[in-house]
Amino acid sequence: MQLTTHGNTHFKGAAKNLAQELKKQGFEITHSNALNITAVALGYKNYNTFKALNEKEDFGITSLSEIRESVKENLASLYPSIKNRFVVFPNVKSDRLNTFVYKEENEEEWLYYLLVEVKNNTTGRVFYSPRYDSILLFVYPDIKEGLNEYVINIDNIDSKQLHQNYFNTILHLLRTKDWATSNLLTDIMELMENLVISRDKIIALNNKILAEDLKTIFEDKISR
Repeated sequence: MQLTTHGNTHFKGAAKNLAQELKKQGFEITHSNALNITAVALGYKNYNTFKALNEKEDFGITSLSEIRESVKENLASLYPSIKNRFVVFPNVKSDRLNTFVYKEENEEEWLYYLLVEVKNNTTGRVFYSPRYDSILLFVYPDIKEGLNEYVINIDNIDSKQLHQNYFNTILHLLRTKDWATSNLLTDIMELMENLVISRDKIIALNNKILAEDLKTIFEDKISR
């Protein structure tokens, strides 16, 4: 559900107030991050989507489908897909989440483990690893290339605390990272919202699967 505001001016005022309130609590965020978080709170994907849907005349676009396509093309140039390095894990049905098998080299051996992401997320860089009970951000050497991950461990955080309380901790943790875009922060927020509900089920699924089975699934798919 998407709520409405009285124009972009009021929207930006709300974002400014949000940034000021967070600053009082010791968490400084950029204006662009505040815009994006405000858009998510109103039910939009991000600020770009809010702006496109509410100020379409600025784009010279006449249809909603053209607006969506324009936004999609812009995001694709910022965050090219890295899904060629993942294999879809079979027989998992979810309206909200995608489940993959990932292959990682670690100390001269290959590791195979599950990764979960929110469907239709913006960057394609934010995943949850039930094996390590961590959020993985594929942002190195830069967010566009996304070859290696930055790890946020959440194994000592209760699921109910993830969205409301721990997200503020993440904002503080990432405040100096040049790759911490508003889109990335939105994807982290959406993943955490889903983990509040689905984290225990994902971990239970992971615990039932043998590492050799994950290797077989991955290698069989890649060899085809």
